[in-house]
Amino acid sequence: MHIDFLGASVALSPLKTRVLPIDLDASASTMGGSGAIGGFVGIETSLVIYLRDTYGNRLTVGGHESIKVSVYNPDGSVLVTQIAQDQGDGTLVSKYILNTVGDGFKLAVRTTFDEVHVVGSPREKLIGMLDNAATVPTTSFSQGAGISRVLAAGERGDLTVFAANYVALPRLVGGDMFVATLTRPLEKGGEESQAIALVDNADGTYTGAYTKTEAGFYQLTITIDGEHLLGSPFAVQIVAAPSSDSHSSLSPSSANKLGAIAGLVRSFDLQAIDRHMNFAVYDDLAGPDRFLLALIPDNIDPEGDHRVTVDAMVTNNRDGTYLATYFITVAGSYTLDIRLQPVNREVSEFLYVPGIH
Repeated sequence: MHIDFLGASVALSPLKTRVLPIDLDASASTMGGSGAIGGFVGIETSLVIYLRDTYGNRLTVGGHESIKVSVYNPDGSVLVTQIAQDQGDGTLVSKYILNTVGDGFKLAVRTTFDEVHVVGSPREKLIGMLDNAATVPTTSFSQGAGISRVLAAGERGDLTVFAANYVALPRLVGGDMFVATLTRPLEKGGEESQAIALVDNADGTYTGAYTKTEAGFYQLTITIDGEHLLGSPFAVQIVAAPSSDSHSSLSPSSANKLGAIAGLVRSFDLQAIDRHMNFAVYDDLAGPDRFLLALIPDNIDPEGDHRVTVDAMVTNNRDGTYLATYFITVAGSYTLDIRLQPVNREVSEFLYVPGIH
């Protein structure tokens, strides 16, 4: 507080002062907490009453007039009624657990003796008492390799569904009917669909798995009562598995290119394919497969010292094909022997190709 006399401050001015709230005015008091808007069945609902004076100032001490809290059913019958507990700091708290689901409930918060209501009371329609025991799609979720964005062909995609209630708390019992489906569009129109069986573990979790061998883009949906779980639908890509020596081959267009003329460079295409017949595609992290070429004269022991080994110059086309180039100066009949050494494989295997002339 500042005191002036003829334009000048008096001694000790400005002075500190404190303005205290006057006595309780229930009609100016307010309420908050979950109980002020609704509640969840089976979970404690809390209503907080903030005591105020006539001017809306918060009271900071307890010991004031008691206040009664009542919740009424839509038909007017009393669902719960109790005296709010004085917290000694200018607030009163009422806590209760409800067991009735629905809407149209009424809330009344007023003084015990003269029935003076606080601000917002009576509240004719609460949002409703929600069934907390029910599973909610938008709070339920799933995890596992089957939810990841990329899987290799033939790799098992495990997934676990976790059921949750309205407040995202995990459900601890089973009985929900979750539906998991994996689909992908077909080139000729329509789509391929696979239902994924989910096992109810009776603890609020549901497990399932799928294995796809054909590379492509898929969509995984998980629903309950026709509504998607959190994050559903999921985009899943199946990529080619590591290249297989027994499935990789010369590309069809290279079948007539194996003949060579001494002293001239000859090239042909190699097709890297996985064990599921998917074209292998270059991996930016691991790098391409390694092909080793050996031209073996047909009239010499293949295990002798006359083998000519040529590393293929690999040009990655990012479609599973590689350009192989070789050079020979001695005319004759040869067997072209191709080794495929996939990434991270220590032992090479032979890919046999018939003889060339």
